[in-house]
Amino acid sequence: MISGIAQHNDRARLRTEGFVGTLRALRIKPDAGALCEQPYSFAGGRAGLRHILQASPSRPTAIFCGNDVLALGCLFEATALGIQVPDQLSIVGCDDLPISAEITPALTTIALESARLGRMAAQALLSWLQDGVEPGRTELPVTLVERQTTAPPAVRA
Repeated sequence: MISGIAQHNDRARLRTEGFVGTLRALRIKPDAGALCEQPYSFAGGRAGLRHILQASPSRPTAIFCGNDVLALGCLFEATALGIQVPDQLSIVGCDDLPISAEITPALTTIALESARLGRMAAQALLSWLQDGVEPGRTELPVTLVERQTTAPPAVRA
């Protein structure tokens, strides 16, 4: 996983915790070096892929990125390194930015209800400021948008 910097960023921290928690539930222990934090940029995604390739004892078959910008950077770096996506490496982002459907190959991503989340956050903040009602925790559904950057892992010889 290539994550955004988690310090002072609950979304990045929670996405990483969710990813690692799911691996644990499946009884999968990630290789050392399989998780890294990078700045929210294309360069961060590129650097993240290089880090994982250098730090992991075996080449990964898939990388989940904490957002689409990191995933696009990862895709750009994979292309530059001659790694065929999705045949040799699957890449998944998170946010479903409009560009994710327009690039080639189109990015598989997790779609979030960002507009709804923004409205709910604004309403909660106003209620907190006006009525003193502290916001609780709300979870919104997410959707996997399967596009062209994912495929089953190739059979290793």
